Amino acid sequence: MLVPPRPKRCALLALAVAVLLPGCGAGRLTIQLDRPSKPELDPLGDARLSKFSLRVTQEGKVTDQDAFRGGDEELTVGTIPTGSPFDLRLAGKTASDDMLGLGLVLDVTASEQGETVVGVKFRKPIGYVAAGSMVQILNTAADLEGSVELPPIAIAGASDLASTPNGALVLVVADRSLVPIRTADHVALPKVNLPAPGACVGVTPDSRFALVCHRKEKSVTIVDLDVVGTGKETVATVPVTGEPTRVAFGTDRTVGRILFGGVGPGEACGGPTSQLGTFDVARRALSETKDLGRQASDLAIDPRDGAVLLALPCDGSLGRVLPNGQATSVAALPSPYDIAVTDQGIVAMGGGVDKQGDVAGQVVVFDPNKGFTAPQTKTFTMPPLSVGFRSQSTNPGYLSWVSDPTELKVIDLSVAPDGRRAIVLFRATYASNMGFNACVFESNVQGTGYLLVDLVTGSLLSLRYTRLRFSTCRANCLMGPGGIGPMDALERCEPAFKAVMQGLGLLIQPEFEVGSSALLFGGT
Repeated sequence: MLVPPRPKRCALLALAVAVLLPGCGAGRLTIQLDRPSKPELDPLGDARLSKFSLRVTQEGKVTDQDAFRGGDEELTVGTIPTGSPFDLRLAGKTASDDMLGLGLVLDVTASEQGETVVGVKFRKPIGYVAAGSMVQILNTAADLEGSVELPPIAIAGASDLASTPNGALVLVVADRSLVPIRTADHVALPKVNLPAPGACVGVTPDSRFALVCHRKEKSVTIVDLDVVGTGKETVATVPVTGEPTRVAFGTDRTVGRILFGGVGPGEACGGPTSQLGTFDVARRALSETKDLGRQASDLAIDPRDGAVLLALPCDGSLGRVLPNGQATSVAALPSPYDIAVTDQGIVAMGGGVDKQGDVAGQVVVFDPNKGFTAPQTKTFTMPPLSVGFRSQSTNPGYLSWVSDPTELKVIDLSVAPDGRRAIVLFRATYASNMGFNACVFESNVQGTGYLLVDLVTGSLLSLRYTRLRFSTCRANCLMGPGGIGPMDALERCEPAFKAVMQGLGLLIQPEFEVGSSALLFGGT
């Protein structure tokens, strides 16, 4: 039952969902929505939200039902199981099924006769990007009429992050601490002190424990998220056999997989091969380690069978390790560094060229109902760096300076829960060497940033650069803005270029290196 807002904003909204059981008593499941206190974070504040859907998962069986309003404004669905536990997911959608809000709760047991009340943290599919001195916030469900950026959160040393499956927290690795951010209001909670600098973090599917990697120290720390703020969060620090670089959990609530010796986008191929380990949080132990015989950069767990999916950038492919240890290659993809899994499919992305030979990103999406037999492939062409400057001629006009992309590396990928949009962190190289009459344009630029990509159409929805570094920048007939002067030397050309990019809203200020990203309820 949708309760009208009170004069004083209330954080809880009750949805009454009738349990219809043929031949049985009329039970009732009431879902209390824990809504964000900030209006810009509240899904119900989006005028496009017009309907709800309910997903019930019980013993591996998934049932999707649309919820509709009855005469008393109840949201009613067909049947909800009783007697044994199930997992429940409530989604708020637009008329065209774009997901605007989501809530997840595990182990619900509904009564056939009485009322069962469960609390659900209802959140937008917000994206978070670790950005060195801060965490950048992105509204991936934005209608694109305005900016997708929301106010950032200042956290020094932010390098990696993960969201809890229940949507309550985002966990930020910041040097020797783990900083929980409350998603309801983006308040940073008391940090958890770590015994060594953190390199990566993963969360168990019940949102109870976090596993933090310490690469150089060859260890992992277990953090109890139920006691955040007490100073007793650290359960144990466990030595492991290699340098942990990625951790992933599937449906098992205590057992995760760790990638040791993963290769990063800035690291060369040809080094030692990576290993795959199995870690039991409950037992606080690494049970086994397998040499992969190749260099991997990322891993994810296939929810259908527990197989480990691997991004293999040095091989230009995606791999799969079955629970019995058998390894296979499932798809070719140029330089994939990250892979993501949602219930809508398995998504990987690499950098290559399109049919016209232009530098492009390539997206491969595997439908969970079709396995790995018929992947969908989309490409999106990276646009050039193109800005206009005033010329130095006696008849001043404006000239457009275009630097074409020469290389693209996708370094991190987070996919929205409905599988329609993705946050892509990238590194790209741009260059120009051209002349126009007596004018010479020379540039060589390394750029990092993030994209918002439509995975259905393969189109770019938003692009922001977070850092530009010039090794060459010279244009002998252009003038920089704001009194910078002629752009005939690097020390004047680079700040002029950046000033124009910032004025266009394409370059974020202050600049930062992108680290990793996470998306509430999404695949990372």
